[in-house]
Amino acid sequence: LDAAIAARHSSQRPNTDDDDRRNSHMLFTLHIYQYRMEKSSKGGMSGGRSRLHLIDLGSCEKVLSKSRDGGGGLCLSLNALGNVIMALANGAKHVPYKDSKLTMLLRESLGNINCRTTMIAHISDSPANYADSL
Repeated sequence: LDAAIAARHSSQRPNTDDDDRRNSHMLFTLHIYQYRMEKSSKGGMSGGRSRLHLIDLGSCEKVLSKSRDGGGGLCLSLNALGNVIMALANGAKHVPYKDSKLTMLLRESLGNINCRTTMIAHISDSPANYADSL
């Protein structure tokens, strides 16, 4: 994880590439497998698996102001994530997971009843950023 964060903030490339890396998503997934040996004559095993997704979503306001194509995939994936969250919150029959790679990767985490999802937002309290923060 430290290596991925360092790669995003390193300045080995020109500024345009560096800006692209800072305004990208980072997804780190930790897979945990647990097994327990049964103390019976059969010697069976039981267990399960867990996943921990740590996600740093890129911000698209800088991309929109500098890009000719309107922000590219970054803003599209953020919009798709918003659409998925709204569909889940409204109890929609169809949830548009296939609209972006990000939502396809997070499908099990977002739409599974056995899953716990927590979001931590780092937002600005500046009046100039109210529209972006809400």
